[in-house]
Amino acid sequence: LLRHFMVFNVPTPTPQTLYQTIDSILQALLVREGGVGLEQTLHNSIVKASCDLLSSLQVVLQQNTVPGRYHYCFNVTTIVNIAKGIQRTSDSMRNSPTMMQLLWLHEAERVVSDAICRPDDTQALTKLLAEITVKYFKELSMYEHAKPYFVTFDEYQDVSRQLHRQGVASGSNSAGLLVQVKPVSNLQDIRQVMVRYCQQMTDEAQKQLNSLLLSDVTLEHILKIHRVITMTRGNMLCVGSHGNNLDLLVNLASFISGMELFTVKSTRPQHFFDQARTAFRVAGSEGRQCVLLINSNIAHEEELMEKLNSALLSGEIPFLFTNDEMEGLLQSLQVVIR
Repeated sequence: LLRHFMVFNVPTPTPQTLYQTIDSILQALLVREGGVGLEQTLHNSIVKASCDLLSSLQVVLQQNTVPGRYHYCFNVTTIVNIAKGIQRTSDSMRNSPTMMQLLWLHEAERVVSDAICRPDDTQALTKLLAEITVKYFKELSMYEHAKPYFVTFDEYQDVSRQLHRQGVASGSNSAGLLVQVKPVSNLQDIRQVMVRYCQQMTDEAQKQLNSLLLSDVTLEHILKIHRVITMTRGNMLCVGSHGNNLDLLVNLASFISGMELFTVKSTRPQHFFDQARTAFRVAGSEGRQCVLLINSNIAHEEELMEKLNSALLSGEIPFLFTNDEMEGLLQSLQVVIR
């Protein structure tokens, strides 16, 4: 895996360098594949807000040995992930400064808030975003108590006819699923759509969802999960108590997005590797988007955790396939490569 990693001595950026970096990243993401950039004043305000957010996070939410803070690591990648959320918008939505500012706040909350677990830190983030809103997005004061929800799936449609399984095999772009963010005014509209998806999943996938109560909290969890799994190489850690149906929510989000789900529940290494091989084969040689759901049972297996870490960092698991298997996979990709 040495080819995936390099070591650079990168000094702490000056405010001007940080602004130029984030400005370039946002502009590059928005105009990728013929997209339309933002109006210059709006673009500048989002870049300034992003710089302010990152600088403040590195002070207010520093990584330290306090329980619950050991994993904190907010850097330019944090802002890149926010920008990737903004990227998934239509040209018409980009022409609405208010909607784009609200979306920036939404993505900032998701990227940062979903990574912190201490109530005090959540309050600190809420205060910080409120200060940034007043400073850079003053016109959003009217939305303080009526912010829209942002969803990453369309209004109800027959999943069996719109499965996103074109992938490499049919020449779809490398960005993966063609997903656009859309604002929704209230959860009731989302609930009606979700009920229909639940019914279709019960009928077609033979998954029993009778025990799933579509409360406001459940709907918000589904939105969060769907948002992450439809991002290129998106990954997330779902934490909850027994009986909260988190695996069922992942099943539903995967079904809505049209992705095939592979689940690893056993701690037996062979089961882990079998499911990983199948998922990598489906994604790599067949060009279909898929989701790999791994149960927390493997957390006690150091070897499996090391393999999982490798997959998250580099996108591959060393020695997952034998040389003969690799030859077969490469043969199947010859047509696409040509």
